[in-house]
Amino acid sequence: MQTKEKSRRKGRGFGAGKIITVLAVISLAGVGGIYLAQSGESDSRVLTAELHPASIMDFEITALASGELEAARSIEIKNPLDVSSTIEELVPEGTFVRRGDVLVKLNTEELQNRLQQEELAVVNAQNDFDQADGALKIQLSENATRLRDAQLRLDLARLALQRWKDGEVSKRREELRIANERATRELKRLSDRFERSQTLHADGFLSSDELQRDEIAHLEAIATLKIAELNTQIYEDFEYPEAEKSRMADVTNAEDNLARTIEQNEINRLNRQAALETRREQLRLRIENRDKLRAQVEAAIITAPADGLVVYESTMQSSRRSMNDGPLSVGQQIRPRETLIFLPDTTEMVAAVRIHESLQGRVRPGQRATVRVDAVDTEFSGVVRSVGLLAETGGWRDPNRREYTVRIAIDREQNNLERVKPSMRCDATIVIGQVEQTVSIPVQAVFSRGPVQYVYVPEGQRVRSVPVWVGRRSDTFAEIRGGIEPGTPVLLREPRSGEAMSRDWTPEQLAQAAYLINDEGEIVPDFEKRGIRRGGSPAAAAAAPGPGARPAERPSAQSGDQQASGQAEQRQRRRPAEQASTPSN
Repeated sequence: MQTKEKSRRKGRGFGAGKIITVLAVISLAGVGGIYLAQSGESDSRVLTAELHPASIMDFEITALASGELEAARSIEIKNPLDVSSTIEELVPEGTFVRRGDVLVKLNTEELQNRLQQEELAVVNAQNDFDQADGALKIQLSENATRLRDAQLRLDLARLALQRWKDGEVSKRREELRIANERATRELKRLSDRFERSQTLHADGFLSSDELQRDEIAHLEAIATLKIAELNTQIYEDFEYPEAEKSRMADVTNAEDNLARTIEQNEINRLNRQAALETRREQLRLRIENRDKLRAQVEAAIITAPADGLVVYESTMQSSRRSMNDGPLSVGQQIRPRETLIFLPDTTEMVAAVRIHESLQGRVRPGQRATVRVDAVDTEFSGVVRSVGLLAETGGWRDPNRREYTVRIAIDREQNNLERVKPSMRCDATIVIGQVEQTVSIPVQAVFSRGPVQYVYVPEGQRVRSVPVWVGRRSDTFAEIRGGIEPGTPVLLREPRSGEAMSRDWTPEQLAQAAYLINDEGEIVPDFEKRGIRRGGSPAAAAAAPGPGARPAERPSAQSGDQQASGQAEQRQRRRPAEQASTPSN
């Protein structure tokens, strides 16, 4: 017969004992009756309810965890103001709001005063900007006028130079040439006349007075020619270079004046432009501050961005708030950007549970899980969504404890899912493996001492220990890979005083459970038979359990081979001088 066991818990104390007891009563009624009939004792110390047969079955390997529910999606509502304020209106906690509903209304008196001042500052900044803009336009007009004047002066200087070169110089040279030519001809004429006058005077035809007049005219002609030649020389050597340099200087000065005007115009334009940009930036900042204050005033009325359940931040994070901070209320002073409300979307819930660090590598996203919420007395199915990357400590109460947070997405459209709320306590059972068609017994029937794991089986009115090879295990069942046969009843508790028989384990019993006795006479796991690789020296000896032996550890979901290997290596380091023997009274 194949059965499939799911462990359920209710609260912290919910365990597998009740289920195992019921199963034992149902499945072992026949086995227990046969055993009592064979013993012939109706008052046997070993009761039927305390036995369970090793049976071939399927069972799930599960990990148990606890935590609380939280919404898969939650919107955080913060104080949108940049200043401290007080609450004037507040939606009651637990209210289911729709998108656009008012959640909180904050006091804006201080913001209104600042907004009025900023609006006046915007008007002044606008006036300053307009003045700077007008000054820039005037400056550009003045620059254009000065540039035209400078350009005109340069053009006139160049025209004057060109007029002087092409007109005045040619005219002056022509005048000097004509004067020289006239003086030369006049001198020749007068020289000829003077010579004739001398001849006539010598012949007695001309008076001395007339001769003197001709001589004087001749001398004046010589002087006139020299003056004309001297004027030509003065002009070419002095007047022309002087006039040329003067005209060229006028052009150069006009060019320099034009360059200075252009540079000065650019400086004036940049100054006006810089002043305008400064005023523009001041105006922009003022407008930005004004708009920001307007937005702050409008944001003082906080509305719901989506549908959701109203949960105060003081409720979600009460452990982080100081003793003086009470629940959110009207009139309360709140800080800028302080979180006020959470709007969890309760249509999709997640169970945030914590697992021991030893299970972190075995719990993976995609594994199925069952989440029990005692507040609504319902179990929900879900899937592991994520496993925390970093371990969390147990706090000051248990600083050595390390746990990882596992988030389980609860499947939608389940009964009573609409009744769950964030922060409700929950217990989760995560299926981390599946064992099929194997010999299995309840985990409380397995005991261990050192590397040896064993069970108690009834023999007459007492019980004896039998070594077993324990494979995979869950919180309720353990796989038996050797040592006992299917149908063998095992004791579900520790033997009472005088109930356990003292008998040594035989090599055959040890071999069936994959143990062996090494050269030193110590019982160690047969790792070769179990298919386990080991490094280092063989495991140290482990004495068989006595009456005070405790049941094997059950919270871990690791296999019995891994547990036995680790315990053997620990004992190898301790090297006790114990010898193997079975439990005794």
